[in-house]
Formats: sequence, C-alpha cells, structure tokens
Amino acid sequence: MTKCELEILLDEIDFLDNANNIYETKTYLVRQEVSVEIINGITVVYSRDTFYAKTSLRMSQLEFLKSIRPSLVNAKRVPATMTTRTYVD
Repeated sequence: MTKCELEILLDEIDFLDNANNIYETKTYLVRQEVSVEIINGITVVYSRDTFYAKTSLRMSQLEFLKSIRPSLVNAKRVPATMTTRTYVD
C-alpha cells in the first residue's frame, strides 16, 4: 500500500478526526480529543468525547487502525476534569 492510498483510507474514517485516543464501550466507539488549559492558575484537562454508534464498517476500520497504529487505540478513557459528549449514529 502506498502512502497516498493509506492517506485516502485514513481520511474516510470518521471517528479518527482530531483523535488523541479511541476506546470502545458496549455500543459505541469513542473518539477522545484531550487538551490541557490553565485557567486562573489551575490546570484543567479537557476532553471532547464523540460517541459513534458501532457499525460493521466502523469495526473493520477500527481493526485496521489497530494493525497500523496500535498506540492510538488505547481501550481506556483518558481521565479529564471537564468533559463534553456528542453522539453520532
């Protein structure tokens, strides 16, 4: 597989955009975007979690990601002090 072909495949994976971590729940794949901010001298770890409904396509894409970039698919949520959630079918 060429680099160009790999980039095209990765662009098609919707739950990969801006992901720092990807983990699974019983019914969802979760993309976690983690950032750190200092607010009034207090360090805040902020997580934007997007829950994607598990589909056969997304599950096969997840297996592909695990094979090429296992460090991204952590299987555990990174703890945060502030969290937002979004759900995608």
